Amino acid sequence: MNQRHKLYTVEQSYIFRPLLFMNQAFNLKSSMQPIYLFEIKSLSIRDISEQIEFLNEKTPNLLANAPVMLDLNRVENTLQKQTLMEVIDYLKQQNINPIGAQCTDSNIKKIIVELGLNHSKVEKKKKIDYQDSDIGTKVITQQVRSGQQIYAPNENLIILNNVSAGAEVIADGSITIFGALRGRAVAGAKGRENTQIICQNQYAELISIQGQYMVDEQLPQSGKACRFYIKEERLEIDELNAI
Repeated sequence: MNQRHKLYTVEQSYIFRPLLFMNQAFNLKSSMQPIYLFEIKSLSIRDISEQIEFLNEKTPNLLANAPVMLDLNRVENTLQKQTLMEVIDYLKQQNINPIGAQCTDSNIKKIIVELGLNHSKVEKKKKIDYQDSDIGTKVITQQVRSGQQIYAPNENLIILNNVSAGAEVIADGSITIFGALRGRAVAGAKGRENTQIICQNQYAELISIQGQYMVDEQLPQSGKACRFYIKEERLEIDELNAI
């Protein structure tokens, strides 16, 4: 079988084998939780709080204790240290954990470091087709149950079963679900372009592609096959008919 198309079960995890030397003080394990890129478009605490409250109401625990990287590029021309401190403090109060920030302004970079955050280098986006050969595929054969999270780093994700309410499936590439989607699906998690989500039966709590998202109230709860994709920076939906 092609090494890029191995079958995985929900229970499988990735663990680095510990080095056998001296007294082992810790193990290294891979994390299944992605780091969200929190692109700040408004510095108003009111605006941020309203959106977070809306997300928490519709998708509880989506952002609970989530590590986030703050993208400050849209606001760096007007950003002040005190304002950034207020935003960070508010996010922490909401159990959201800012671990770093990115921007291009050298003065803002200094503020980021002063506030104890890591600074991430901003790289020019490269358009990558989701069908490119440099991305692998993870296949899940079992039902993804409530409370479970599946993450496919630098891979497309194929689910050959149902995704239950309260479950979450995430991929840096595209997601295809040959069953009912009742939980949350996040494709293009790191901004990879031309990603999409296809499901056989649409009842999702949340759909997100490249940071654009819709929650259940905005989604057609029809049970039909649907395709979600980005067009002109907007999340679009096509209902599919069986051939």
